[in-house]
Amino acid sequence: VSRLLEPGQVEVWLARVSELAPHERSWGSILTDDEKTAIARMTQAGDRHRAALSRYLLRTLLGHHLDDEPSQIKFMKGRHGKPSLCDKAYQGAPNFNVSHSGDIILIAIGAHDMAIGIDVEEHRYFSDAQQVANQYFEPREAVEIAALAPKTRIEAFFDCWTRKECVVKSLGIGLTQPLDEFRVSVTRAESAKLISWNNRDK
Repeated sequence: VSRLLEPGQVEVWLARVSELAPHERSWGSILTDDEKTAIARMTQAGDRHRAALSRYLLRTLLGHHLDDEPSQIKFMKGRHGKPSLCDKAYQGAPNFNVSHSGDIILIAIGAHDMAIGIDVEEHRYFSDAQQVANQYFEPREAVEIAALAPKTRIEAFFDCWTRKECVVKSLGIGLTQPLDEFRVSVTRAESAKLISWNNRDK
């Protein structure tokens, strides 16, 4: 029996690649030939592992929601490459989004009426984080990050980056949308939210 989500309902699933590595041989069992070919083209082993596992988990979860064989689920891509379920095959089916970085994979599955975007980034120090914020973030975001103590500045940078990624991924437009044209909350003291779009408060 299919298990479609209620309006406004969202599920978020987290997996660690390292914990599921012993089952790696099963990951490709439900992937299509095209998916396997695309993954095989990736030059880094870590990228191949994350891509294979994330698609395996996505197919498994969607198969549960749709009461369909995971290997038979059909996807399509939007104008800017965001994947979704094929409209003709799954009327009223859930929306979803996937992100992975380092050892973490996140999958968000939401009701058909939800615009879904999720992002995860492995925190790492790099000396030009503030320069990147100054160049690409909304000016008030960059100022807010610069005012923080050095030890929390990198954390705020990545928090801001992932929140902005979530916004553009939910809209299906990716980085075709300039990141400095909308503003999100920056610090963990604030809940993650979109504050303004094109200088208009939300």
